[in-house]
Amino acid sequence: MFIQKLKFYSKYTLLILLVFFFSCEEKKLNLAFNIHNMSDQEYVLRSQMKVITSEDSTQPSVLNSLLKARVKSSLVMAYDDGSGRYQILPDSIYYTSDEKSVEECNHIERYLLQQEFQFKMNTAGEMHDVSLTEMVPDLEHTDIDLRRLLLKIQPVLPAAPVYMGYTWERQHYFTEDEKKSFIYKWFEINDVYDRNQQKFVRIRMNVKYKVDELSEKQIKLTSDDFILGSGEILFNATAGVIVKANLDVSGVIQINSMPQTSNLGPMRVLQSISMESDF
Repeated sequence: MFIQKLKFYSKYTLLILLVFFFSCEEKKLNLAFNIHNMSDQEYVLRSQMKVITSEDSTQPSVLNSLLKARVKSSLVMAYDDGSGRYQILPDSIYYTSDEKSVEECNHIERYLLQQEFQFKMNTAGEMHDVSLTEMVPDLEHTDIDLRRLLLKIQPVLPAAPVYMGYTWERQHYFTEDEKKSFIYKWFEINDVYDRNQQKFVRIRMNVKYKVDELSEKQIKLTSDDFILGSGEILFNATAGVIVKANLDVSGVIQINSMPQTSNLGPMRVLQSISMESDF
């Protein structure tokens, strides 16, 4: 009698485990960007930056700037390896800054309207060969570089199927010169749900990177410690597109003129980046 009960409970436990296993398998899904079948996509990039100088003083200086850019993403060429080359065309630009006059802000808006660029991207969202299509003068402020905003907030998706709580790490080229600067990204699946017969995934993202750059105007930006950030991405897994994303980063940056005649730092930088698609 005992042996029969033991066999019954063993079969019952095995059945529960099999049901649990297959239910978990059904909840897994693959994440990938829609590379070849996506029509032109418009979205708004927004960057709000606060720079705090002389934090140790009793009256630190605070400088605020705001950039809002409506851009269009178009597929230029599809490759046999499943990747594609895209072009970003700015449609409208709004920029304002505490430290700049109206004329200077208007000049920056005109500059950014020329900042068309292309990049190669695979289905995981990895971006390579990010280059300007027109040679436009470099400006000394990296908060007005649309390429960097996109690289910071762009997720890199995993090859394996994901599920609630799934985590992964990736690194992304921040610059593609001989220095090969990286931005490190960590992701976690926070929510998976259906809406209007489409599946959406909410992804948490943490980033960290260091700054070591020299602009054409001989302004050198460096950071001794990592710049840290966190945010969230809403991804339409059915359509293979980002619906919206946000990222808040902060860190201390040293700003020097080269040759080193003046030291403008250290400065604490707080930046909020968001992207919202019209899809």
